[in-house]
Amino acid sequence: MQIALSLVVVTLALSPSARIAKLTRLAALEQARSSGSGEIERLLADGDPGVRRRAALTAGRLGRTELGASVVPLLADSRSEVRQMAAFALGLIRDRATVAPLRAALADRDPAVRGRVAEALG
Repeated sequence: MQIALSLVVVTLALSPSARIAKLTRLAALEQARSSGSGEIERLLADGDPGVRRRAALTAGRLGRTELGASVVPLLADSRSEVRQMAAFALGLIRDRATVAPLRAALADRDPAVRGRVAEALG
């Protein structure tokens, strides 16, 4: 029973319609140039790496320094593509407070991430 319940929870968490709704919401927030009263910050911590990646891109494109601190933890994400996008986003945000975490990310195990970090640092 417990395994079946876990599978239901995982299936619901990975529901394509829920994912599409989150990605659509991020696109709408970006179009409106709005952080959605903390919505982007919440989506940066989403369980879906695709949503985290897109939330980082949205934060970067908005370019608001107050979003930088919420993007920084993604430099340590388990998924390389999320770390890459976090570095890219921080480069767009251009907040001095994110320079030290970016420098630390130059030691990332993935060369693609290190490249994005180097670009972000300029």
